[in-house]
Order: sequence, then C-alpha cells, then structure tokens
Amino acid sequence: MCTLAKANDQIVGTLAIWNQKPFKQSVIAGYSKPVRFLRGAYNVFAAINKRPTLPKPGTNLNYQPLALVCIEKDRLEIFDTLLQNVLHDAHESKNLHSVLIGFHEKDPLLTIAKQWPHVEYLSRLYVVHWEDGGSAFHSLDDRIPYLELGAL
Repeated sequence: MCTLAKANDQIVGTLAIWNQKPFKQSVIAGYSKPVRFLRGAYNVFAAINKRPTLPKPGTNLNYQPLALVCIEKDRLEIFDTLLQNVLHDAHESKNLHSVLIGFHEKDPLLTIAKQWPHVEYLSRLYVVHWEDGGSAFHSLDDRIPYLELGAL
C-alpha cells in the first residue's frame, strides 16, 4: 500500500508499507535463558508502553518494512502526516507485530520517526565495489544516504 501527499496537483511525498511475507519471513527460534525468564514481565511492560512484545518461540515475526520514503525538501509536516496515516492503517491490521523503517543518523526525517514508540537498532553503512566500480565510488558526495530496509 502506497500513500501519496499532493500539493497543487503535484506529488510532494510518498510512503509505502511493503508486505514481504510471501517471500521473506523471520521465525523466532528461541531466546537466551535471561530473555526467556524476563519475557513475560517485559511483554507486560511493552504492552503498557505501546512497544513491540517478544513473540513466542517458533512463531513468525510479523513485520512489514516501510518503503519509498520520498519527501519534497525533507518537509517534516508532510512526512509526519504520511507516517501517521501508514501507522494508523498498520495498527488496524491486528496481525501486524511491527513496522521497520531505516534512516541515516543525519536524516532530518528521523526526528519525526523517533516521536513514535520504537526500538532503535544501530548499524554501520559500508560502501563496497568491484574494481570497475571505482568511478561510481569516487563520485559519491556528502548527501544523506537513503536506506531501504525492504531491500536488505
């Protein structure tokens, strides 16, 4: 499902939720002893604080990545409105455990995403290329990279 924002008959923002269940699934194989012991208490805490709970071992983690984040001039109010709409629709789908979205630490849209209950996962972004990709590598500039979690 893709949501669009328009102003003066021009598209000024896009945001989609991408159901990848038919070809990509994650199964909870199990938890370490400490997590098994604390899982019940954590799930109560998580439910009260509107955070994702820890599913039972052996179950599918039902998540969907957000995709196609494209906001004209990084206008926060447009992204905020699109994100509210997509998360509302995701919440209506009772079977959905969580949504995933990725941002570079310098992305201004991250400030809006962090306003929602979330679990932060920090990682590194690497650039790797073959010998014939050197010119493309050297043409990279200081623009903020776009992270498409659904493609990972």
